[in-house]
Amino acid sequence: MSDNTGTNCLALKSRYETLFWRIKMTAFPVKSMHHREQGAALLVAMIVLLALSLAGIAAMYMARSDTEIAGNLRFREIALNQAEAGLRAGGTWLLNQTTAPTGSTISGFYDRDNLPRDSNGGLTIDWNLSSNYFITTANGQTVKYIIEDLGISDAASGNSVAVGSEYGGGVKGTGALSQNYYRVTSRVEGPRNTVVVLEAIYAMNF
Repeated sequence: MSDNTGTNCLALKSRYETLFWRIKMTAFPVKSMHHREQGAALLVAMIVLLALSLAGIAAMYMARSDTEIAGNLRFREIALNQAEAGLRAGGTWLLNQTTAPTGSTISGFYDRDNLPRDSNGGLTIDWNLSSNYFITTANGQTVKYIIEDLGISDAASGNSVAVGSEYGGGVKGTGALSQNYYRVTSRVEGPRNTVVVLEAIYAMNF
């Protein structure tokens, strides 16, 4: 009787141990799946956070670029207005002359035989040398300009040049068929390497 009881107890213990390990082995995959789900959620969260960070950085740079572009356009507009002041100053200087000026005695004035131009018509003047140009100011900004003698043209033969009167009058003298033509070139250097160059042609009769 005692042997049978012991045997039964051992069998029952073996059954409980087997059941315990079955339960443990069944629960283990569920726990592993739960950890994998947590890891996937963390990965997704990190990706979303990275995407939001990149979007924020891109928006910041776009806003900065828009501000710089607006500032550059504003500086160019100011420099353009100042360069127009140089054209007006050149036109006023010409209108104040009683005789045709000569380039040999006036700094910033170039006669028709000594124009500061290359074969393609581009300026060759050194704007860093003050003896090469006239100077005026506009809103506190230094404006450099030169005057070139383009020669005499006969208006009766059709060799005339359109003149912008908004830059100081443009035409001096009335009733004359032959007129002297001059080109005024104005240059302004503004902030952020802004450079504006304008030209106007004046017809004069001395």
